[in-house]
Amino acid sequence: MGVATASGKASAKARHGTKGDLNEARDRVLASMRRLGYPVEAKVAVVIDPGLRIMGYTRPVGKGYRIAVSARAVESGEAEMLLMHELSHVQRMSTGHPSHNDQAIQAAYSTLRLRTEWEPYMEEILHDIVNNVEDLYADGIAFQVLKANGMFEPERLGEFLQGWMSDEVPVGDDDRHTSWLAAHAMLGNARSLAQLDRLGLKDAFAHANRRSEEFLRNVPKEMAREFPYFCKLLRDLKEETTDAGFQQLLEEYMQRFVAVAEGAVRKRNG
Repeated sequence: MGVATASGKASAKARHGTKGDLNEARDRVLASMRRLGYPVEAKVAVVIDPGLRIMGYTRPVGKGYRIAVSARAVESGEAEMLLMHELSHVQRMSTGHPSHNDQAIQAAYSTLRLRTEWEPYMEEILHDIVNNVEDLYADGIAFQVLKANGMFEPERLGEFLQGWMSDEVPVGDDDRHTSWLAAHAMLGNARSLAQLDRLGLKDAFAHANRRSEEFLRNVPKEMAREFPYFCKLLRDLKEETTDAGFQQLLEEYMQRFVAVAEGAVRKRNG
């Protein structure tokens, strides 16, 4: 997630893997966030989950939050950067930023309609594309913390962000599944390009754009035609927004994605 594996310069203390070390790393990140104008007033517990397959995640618990960190994140020395990302999510949630408003997200979900019944993979994909937007808002803070702590390495970060990209169109169990997987992969490419553009990583952006163009040559033209819309929306997310404004953006974003995935795209400007 986010900046979790962007650099190898995490503090040596975060490498040891004890709860105390992670708490110290948490406190350093929180102090940096406060100095940058993003204070977190809520209590945040950090735990190590040895069986966790992803790098980490955050969950509200009572009046506070709990961040689970995988053993892999600790062993790789990336725990402190993972905390930068996860604590940025906490900051967005605890301050009521519209990008993390569950009511707005659920309202956007309720507007979606399909020609036939829902499949489990659709729910997973839709959850992921919403998470893309939340991650971009969280990383708007996390990358500032990364820079403030001298851990922003453009070349490594560019390589990391391109790790989200797909070069080949995935194949599903049937035509509909393949279409959803292709649309999902296309959106992952859009997210990478948007993030690289937002960070001003020009060389990495140029390379990623060439990879994206190759991918788009292998999807239906109606799908490829929608790609600029998703790139622009993810690149231009506004820091200052309202719950109603974010809900409207998310509704259009999700409805348009479903239209693309379902192959029911109307001709519209990107």
